Amino acid sequence: MQRLAHDAPNLSVAWLHAFDSVDTDLALAFASAGPDFSIQGTPIARDSALVQAGLDFAASANATLSIAYDGQFASEEQEHGIKGRASWKF
Repeated sequence: MQRLAHDAPNLSVAWLHAFDSVDTDLALAFASAGPDFSIQGTPIARDSALVQAGLDFAASANATLSIAYDGQFASEEQEHGIKGRASWKF
């Protein structure tokens, strides 16, 4: 069996920095009318590292299967995810 494509690992590392305020409290109002209201969002980290690592498998000349890990690491928070993808070129 002749191999038509290659398996390909991939890795990405990045740094995310919030230059402005990390406070997510907002005071809002509708333009037309009504009372003011406030929204409190999820706090964001000042600095965090982003990591993505994955592997693409060549199922055939036109089909690829992929699996990847995504992570975000900060001093007080972490976020992890795994994703899969199947693509077919026609």
